[in-house]
Amino acid sequence: MIDGSHGRYIVFVHPDGDHWATHGTTFGAARPTEPRHEHTPNWEPLQRLGTRFRSATADRSGEGWFAVLGLAAHDAVSLSVASSLEEHVAPIGEDGLAFAVIRAYGSDMPHVTVNTRDGRRVSAGPLAA
Repeated sequence: MIDGSHGRYIVFVHPDGDHWATHGTTFGAARPTEPRHEHTPNWEPLQRLGTRFRSATADRSGEGWFAVLGLAAHDAVSLSVASSLEEHVAPIGEDGLAFAVIRAYGSDMPHVTVNTRDGRRVSAGPLAA
């Protein structure tokens, strides 16, 4: 992930012989300017939610990587992402940055959940890889 002063971007870099290469486009959005929610609403657990799936061969039916990027509310403490291959829990940054990458199949529908300080688990839903 590139977290720059003007935006946040997901970039997948793969080994290609004796160097690293990007295959496909960079995905991201301008840095959020709207205020973060104080409490995680059920209808929008992550503002500016973005996802991206990428495999080394660009085969959408094979194994690859699934990334989630968003802006969490002030009460959010972690982001859980689960596919058929693995699950990962990532802490939410001080500035609300929610970011996680997991292994997944292109046919997966990874489940994304925001975990709050008061113990709620707010689903961002299964998202297509």
